[in-house]
This record gives sequence, C-alpha cells and structure tokens, in this order.
Amino acid sequence: MNFKTFADLNSTIFSHIHELPKDIDLVAGIPRSGLLAANIIALYLNLPLTDINSLAEGRMLPASTTHRQRDGWIASPSEARKILVVDDSIYSGSSLNSARDKLKGTEFSGRSVFMAVYALKESRELADVFFEVVDGPRMFEWNYLHHMGLGTACFDIDGVLCPDPTEEQNDDGEKYISFIRNAAARFVPTYEIGCLVTTRLEKYRADTEYWLKKNNIRYKNLIMMDFATKEERIRSGSHGRFKAEHYRRIKDADIFIESNAGQAEEIAELSGKLVFCTDTHKVYPESRMHKTKRKIRHCLGMMLPPGVKATIKKLLHI
Repeated sequence: MNFKTFADLNSTIFSHIHELPKDIDLVAGIPRSGLLAANIIALYLNLPLTDINSLAEGRMLPASTTHRQRDGWIASPSEARKILVVDDSIYSGSSLNSARDKLKGTEFSGRSVFMAVYALKESRELADVFFEVVDGPRMFEWNYLHHMGLGTACFDIDGVLCPDPTEEQNDDGEKYISFIRNAAARFVPTYEIGCLVTTRLEKYRADTEYWLKKNNIRYKNLIMMDFATKEERIRSGSHGRFKAEHYRRIKDADIFIESNAGQAEEIAELSGKLVFCTDTHKVYPESRMHKTKRKIRHCLGMMLPPGVKATIKKLLHI
C-alpha cells in the first residue's frame, strides 16, 4: 500500500512547482480533491483560482479583500493566456477526460494544460503534466475514509472512529459503558471496514456493536481483548503487540489506522506492514520483505490457477 498524507501532497507540489509552464494566469481545480491541490498551487504562485465547472461558465472564485494581487492579475478567465487544470491524482484518466469534455467548445479548451500531482506508470501520459508516480494500491489521507480499499483495512476504534475516553470515563464500569454507547462518531467511513482491532475488552462487545450499528459503521470483523479487567490489560502491556499480531495474520490487510503514535510504530515494526497514525499524521511504511511478498502474491494471482497458487503461497508462507 502506498499512502500519501496532506504533508506529502504539499511537499510534492513545493518540490515540483518549478516544472509548471511560466505563462499560467489561472488555476482550475477538479472537484473535490483536485481543488485541494489547485488551491495549494494557486497560493504558492499567487494566481487566481476557480473550479472546472465555473471555468466552463467563464467565472473565477473571488479573492480575499486582504489578498495582495500580483502584477498581471486577470479579471476574468477570458484574459488568461494559459489555464492549469488540476487533479490530485490520475488513475484511469476519467476525471481529466471529463474536465476536457467540459471545456470542449469553449474559448478555454486550447489554452488549458491538464495536470495531476500523482500518477500511475500506466496513466501518466494521459496528463500533460504530472509530478510524481505513485503506483497502486494507494490511498491518500484526504480520501482514505471513503476509499473502496477499506474492505482490506484494519482500524482501531478509540481515537480513530470516536474520541478516546477521558480518565473519568475510563472506569471499567458504568461510566465506561455510557461512553462506549454514547460517544460521538468522529467519522463514518463510506465503505465497509475489513477488520476493527481494538484493545477494548470482550465484555464490552455488545455495547461496542450497539454503537457501531447506531452510527452506521459497517465492518466484517471485530477483534477485542479477552481480559477480565482493565487492570489485567494494562499489566499485560500488550496493546501494540495484540494489534500487530492480528494485523499480521490477516493476509489481505495492507493498512492499519491507529491513533496512538507509540502503538502505531510498534504495530508496523512487529507486522512489517504499513500503519497510518491519525494523531501525528505519520506513515510507518511496510518492510521490504512484506513488500516483496505482496508483489509475489499479486503476480501469483494474475498468472496461476487457484490450486497451484494456494500451494505456492503455503510453501512460501505468503
């Protein structure tokens, strides 16, 4: 799994922005995530900004009254010598092609340059400009909660899908049960999550399932710790190890979403797989060995019959 954060996006744009044509007068983003990248580019270059739908209608987004406009700031898209149309990434090329179609027959079609910050090797030629090749499977921090790849992802619950309990709430009793059943949902992922791996205790399974159903958070499996009390769990000191072990056993799982930085690092180290920490927005990448095994599994899946593939996987422990 290749995972890019908001910081990665900004860093990539900053590192490659000098590669853009020098006669750009207007930046247009492709909603929604293309607008994120377009806004960063427009701010760095001090250029007016619009979205592709507004551009097709000949409109720009208004600038702030406190913004200092650079010399040559255009008053309308019709004045632009060259327009940079931006998407965050290109996969099949459908979004860029749709943007091209929107501008067909308008005065802006021949003056537009179409770019993506991230591209696949196979799709990079579909953009006039791209900054970096990021092959699949891939996720971005700005879309991972609504990515179809969630079906093979592992998620923690506390600190990720809901806030962590306070010390007062975390009493291993009635206050904790009330927290579990009534905590505010931080996010509701669009797709079903492959596996929830939490250090909550098994005795709170029914309350946890109640909260997940109430908040329409779909999942395939829920793995919980089997200690009798909170004190036993703390004495075990096995939070990160517990999560890593289950993550490692789930062969198809290729990303773990964890809120605690210390546990995130431990999970990545023990599993050899990629972990994203929501508290620090840091990615702990997969090990070289796991990356090699993943590539072998992919090749086997493409080339071999199921029976032969299963035998080789068993022999190679992949």
